[in-house]
Amino acid sequence: MPPASASSLTASTTGQALAAGAPLVRVEGLSKEFPAGTTSIIGGTRLTVKAVQGVSLEISSGETLGLVGESGSGKSTLGRLILKLL
Repeated sequence: MPPASASSLTASTTGQALAAGAPLVRVEGLSKEFPAGTTSIIGGTRLTVKAVQGVSLEISSGETLGLVGESGSGKSTLGRLILKLL
């Protein structure tokens, strides 16, 4: 499974970063695809499912983020990517 791609995925936890007003979590251009088979048994094109595509967000100290979407829309995948579990 290929790693998640992101132009930037950071988490600041130092007191200095918090005091400076830096976001606790910053995600820019986060994307994740999962393999979904091939078009044929021999030499076929690999198919993928785009679970998360081009997500960017910032969460600063004292803020709360609510993520709402339909079943299968990538909410859990986004959370796992941010926590680096995928």
